[in-house]
Amino acid sequence: MKPFYLLSTLLLASLFSHAQAFTLTIRVPDSFPLEKLVVNYGDGLNDTDIKSEELSRSITVNGDLHTQFGSLSLAIQGEYGAFSKNKLFFFGPGNSELVLKDTSLHTTKLVNIVDADTKGGKEFHQYTKAAAEQNRLLLIAWNKLGHFDAALAQKIRQSSVAFYRKTLDFINTHPSDYYSSYTFYSSFTPYQQFFPADSLLQVLDHLPATFKNTDAGKHIYRSLISINNIRDKHIAVDFRTRDVYGDSLSLDTYKGKYVILDFWATWCVPCMQAMPRVIEISKKYPAVKVISVSLDRDTTSHLKAIQKLPATWAHIYNDENIIDSYGVVGIPAIFLIDPEGKVLVPTQKEGISDLDEIETILKNAAISHI
Repeated sequence: MKPFYLLSTLLLASLFSHAQAFTLTIRVPDSFPLEKLVVNYGDGLNDTDIKSEELSRSITVNGDLHTQFGSLSLAIQGEYGAFSKNKLFFFGPGNSELVLKDTSLHTTKLVNIVDADTKGGKEFHQYTKAAAEQNRLLLIAWNKLGHFDAALAQKIRQSSVAFYRKTLDFINTHPSDYYSSYTFYSSFTPYQQFFPADSLLQVLDHLPATFKNTDAGKHIYRSLISINNIRDKHIAVDFRTRDVYGDSLSLDTYKGKYVILDFWATWCVPCMQAMPRVIEISKKYPAVKVISVSLDRDTTSHLKAIQKLPATWAHIYNDENIIDSYGVVGIPAIFLIDPEGKVLVPTQKEGISDLDEIETILKNAAISHI
């Protein structure tokens, strides 16, 4: 299989970020068993585990916050990998400090940090307690089983959907609690899997502007718009921009034609491997239009590459709106759009296999070729 180059949300956000810097310090007493401590912190876009070999009596991490508050999760390792105790905190931009008292995870000092229970966490756990417990018991049963059971797997899925629906109910009824914003972005992956994008957009709309206007909030909004249009409705998103030569360009210009929309970069090996095939298809099917969107980090290498190939179609350089509109999280990402604006190849698989699929569709559609 060809490699697939993933672009983390942090990489994309770093290009167009409105983040605020933070320094987080955690101090642990000498009597505390470091080998049992589990530390994780989140910046709104990514969660980071502090490795056991990096733990010390004084831990300091730096980064950028992409949401109103960062999250700090502390836990005590128990038997069989389970946590005997865990606690969640929220910290703000600037300097933050937490001093632990003992393995109860009580603290003796909090600077620019608050217990998540004071931001709606206590109410959240009470509201979702029954659904969470049912899910926990089913997972315990699964772990004890030792073999695959389709009926139990279906029960776990149904229980998970019920739990996450309960969390969305909490968010809708407690939108001003920061714990609701935290839950929405920290559980965004299962939300995408279980619920339609348009319903999640309604939930997001209930959350305060202090969250929606952050990098995390904007990223979720753009992702949901993309999912709603491309995955749920298979509708291509129109765009208006300028190409690398400064000329105006819009997808609507090619209405009535098949369009290959190719997201790539010169530093992406599978992208460069796929490019000769894109050139071949563009020559074989001249009625099909190609638009390439580069995620290169500098214009010089990008321009040299398209001139050397040569790739003689429309090229766009690093347009954040288009990248987000199509939900691009990895490259190559190649889409085929039909004359009515329907996305026929919405998946982001490997470039070569996507192109095989695209050429099959064009052949079956009897597109004129040389």
